[in-house]
Amino acid sequence: MIKKLEAVNVPCGPINDIPSLFSDPQLKARELEVTLDRSDGAVFKGVAFPPKFSKTPARYQKPPPQLGADNQQIFDDWDIK
Repeated sequence: MIKKLEAVNVPCGPINDIPSLFSDPQLKARELEVTLDRSDGAVFKGVAFPPKFSKTPARYQKPPPQLGADNQQIFDDWDIK
């Protein structure tokens, strides 16, 4: 598909799925894989903030909330019953 699109001058590129993302040599070389423990015991695997600052490195203290974890707060904020 990419070759067909490039042949007619459509800018495009591959889209990685999760397994191919974490096996990418550049991601590994830059050490961009982050793992955090979730409150339910599962492990969250994500991609680190790509820029690496020597004086202010990114910190990863907790994983993102689980799906639906913030629903009640949002419903309350928007006055949804």
